[in-house]
Amino acid sequence: MDRSLSLPEAPGARASRHCGIWALVLVIIFFPAAVILGIIAIVQNNKAKTLARNAPDTYRAPSSAGMIMGILSLVAIPVFLFLAGVFAAIAIPAFIGQRNRAQDRVALTHLSTGTGVLVNQFEMGMVQGKLDQDLHKDLETQLRETGAPLKNPWNVTGPAFEYSIAIVNGLDEDGLREVAQSQASNLGQVVFVVQFPSRPGESQQAGFLAGAVRTRMPVDGSTVTTRVTPLN
Repeated sequence: MDRSLSLPEAPGARASRHCGIWALVLVIIFFPAAVILGIIAIVQNNKAKTLARNAPDTYRAPSSAGMIMGILSLVAIPVFLFLAGVFAAIAIPAFIGQRNRAQDRVALTHLSTGTGVLVNQFEMGMVQGKLDQDLHKDLETQLRETGAPLKNPWNVTGPAFEYSIAIVNGLDEDGLREVAQSQASNLGQVVFVVQFPSRPGESQQAGFLAGAVRTRMPVDGSTVTTRVTPLN
């Protein structure tokens, strides 16, 4: 029987194995601790081997398990950091892009909602025979009521709409669209421009309601989305 098998392990052998095991476990969870434990595992294993070599009748030579696990942990850390960096480079932009698109969709929904309620308000006012100045006042009031519970998705402290509705005259649909685009300066905040249709006895003029909102991500090649609706 090999007498060395009955000898105790050299001091540091057990500590080397334990540190090596924990170093491997902590590579993913907390790699700074894995670095320290990996180094300790190697140092303790070398210490135990030196003691066993200098006192072969007192201690048996330890296995290299602790050293191997310590080295593996130190090699695994840069590999893990590289893979984590690659994952972050892919995942973070994708996450930001998804969030940007979600916020832009909210802004576009506000544009549709605002356009719908303003067109309905205009039609009601025309049925009631209201003058343009009264229609304008009603439109702004309705827009403020509709926007009260809503927030700008890109600035939650700001309103979803610009409550002041500009009045223009003598423009066609394209001209009105350009005016609305030029006023959509705040990201996520919807603006509206109105051109009231001519009344009997006035120069012929088509009526339009134009809404616009600036988004972070381009929609159909532009970061400003406009919607022009005829007013009859």
